[in-house]
Amino acid sequence: MSHIKYKELEFEGMKNRDSGFCTVVAVATICNLSYKRAYKKMQKLGRRHRQGAYAGTYHKAIKNQGYIIERVDHLADGVRTLGQAQTKYTDGKYLIQTRSHISASVNGDLNDWANPENSTRKKKSMKHVLQVHKCIHWSD
Repeated sequence: MSHIKYKELEFEGMKNRDSGFCTVVAVATICNLSYKRAYKKMQKLGRRHRQGAYAGTYHKAIKNQGYIIERVDHLADGVRTLGQAQTKYTDGKYLIQTRSHISASVNGDLNDWANPENSTRKKKSMKHVLQVHKCIHWSD
């Protein structure tokens, strides 16, 4: 099943007059939820409107949808930037944490504003990666 594309999720976030919603987009992308459903799940876990959320909050939202989250040794894989993560992790669902931001990648499609396909500026794909987590649904 395909995930909802970033532009559609961004549109819903803007329509909702939200900001700092990268965590909502990440949950929606990994769990294949609409923006509204992901927003409500994050809200129930403590995310406030127009504010981001801590890693524990969006991890719990994803786990509540039946996913196991495993940390990946991205440095051993030679991944230091968001662009490298996008090309390296092409099989499966990944959360990629950079400074004050979280991105979601599904089968190599970085569903985020930092994806060079969604932007005219290459610098966004040069963001330094802090952590990478693979998300595996229990039924897979």
